[in-house]
Amino acid sequence: MPYNHAMHRTRGWIRAGAWALSGCVLVTATGCAPPAITGDFDSPHAASRLFAARRAAAETDPARLAAAMPGLIRNLDSDDPAVRLLSIEALEKLTGETFGYRHFDPEWLRAPAVARWAAAWEGGEVRLRDGTPVGPDTLGAVVAAERTAIER
Repeated sequence: MPYNHAMHRTRGWIRAGAWALSGCVLVTATGCAPPAITGDFDSPHAASRLFAARRAAAETDPARLAAAMPGLIRNLDSDDPAVRLLSIEALEKLTGETFGYRHFDPEWLRAPAVARWAAAWEGGEVRLRDGTPVGPDTLGAVVAAERTAIER
C-alpha cells in the first residue's frame, strides 16, 4: 500500500487528541479534589469526609471532639452510605449511643434518628463514654479554660 500522507496526519491528530483527553480526565479525576488528609466534614468529596470521621473517632482532645461532633451528626444525613457508616461508627465509639440510627435504613427512617442526634447535641445531652458532657457550649468552655491556663 502506498504511503498516504493525509491518512498519516489524521492518525497523528487522533493520537494527540486521545492523549489530551486522557490527560484531561486524569486531571479532572485527581486534580479537583483535595487530598483526603486535608479534607473535612463539609467537603464535597466523600473520601475527605470519610477521613474526617476516622480522625474524629480516634480523637481524645475534648475541644477537638466537640468541634467534630456537629460534622459527624451532619454526615449522618449524607447520600453516601460509607460516610453515614463511618459517621455513626465514630459517634457510637465516642459516646456509646446510636439514638436508633442505622446507616442502611432508607432516608425516611434515618431522618428521625438524625433529628434525635441533632436535638441531643443542641440540648447538651451528648456524653462521651467516660461520662464527660460534650455539647455546643462545651467547645467554648474548653477553649476558655485553655486560655486561662495559658495566661497564668
